[in-house]
Amino acid sequence: MSATKLFERPGLVDMIDHIKTPIKGIVATESDRLSRDLFQFGWLTTHLSMHGVEIFLVNECKVESPSEKAFAKIRSVFSEFETELRQARIKRGVQLAKEKGQFMNRPPLGYRMQNKRIVIDEKTRPIVEHIFRLAQDMKSLRSIARLTGVSRSTVSFVLHNPFYIDKNWNGEHVIFVKK
Repeated sequence: MSATKLFERPGLVDMIDHIKTPIKGIVATESDRLSRDLFQFGWLTTHLSMHGVEIFLVNECKVESPSEKAFAKIRSVFSEFETELRQARIKRGVQLAKEKGQFMNRPPLGYRMQNKRIVIDEKTRPIVEHIFRLAQDMKSLRSIARLTGVSRSTVSFVLHNPFYIDKNWNGEHVIFVKK
C-alpha cells in the first residue's frame, strides 16, 4: 500500500478526529476520494456510521439497498485494483528508465537537465551544500530553512533524498555532496 495508508493522509485523520464534534455528514465527490483501499474504506464508513456521520457523495447515488451496498463494495475493489495497476506500471517504467540510465522526474535542487542528462546546477548547488553542512552541525530543519531561504519541506526532501548520495539513484549523475 502506498500513500493510501490512513495515517499518511493527515487531512483524512484530521477529519476523523473532528467527528467528536456534532457533525451530521461529510461531503466528497466520489467514494474513491475517501479511500482507494477496500479495507480502509470499509473501516472508514463503519467508523463514521458508528458516530452518526453520513457520507454524501456528489457524483454517486445514495447507498441504501443491499444491492447498492454490494455495488459500492465492488466499486471500492475496482478503485483499489486501479491504484495497484497504476503503481505497477509506474514501478515498471521507473525500473526500465533506471536500466537505461534515464532520469524519470524533475531533477532535485542542485541539478538540472541538459540534453537529456542530469548535470549539476551551479546556481543552486551551493544551497544544497549549505543545507548538508548545517545538518552536520545539528541544526533544526526550521533553522536550516531560515538560513538557506528555502522551505522546511525542501530541506527535509534534500536531506532524506538518496539521489544526493547514490550516483545511480534514478539515473546516473555526479555526486557533489560530501558525506
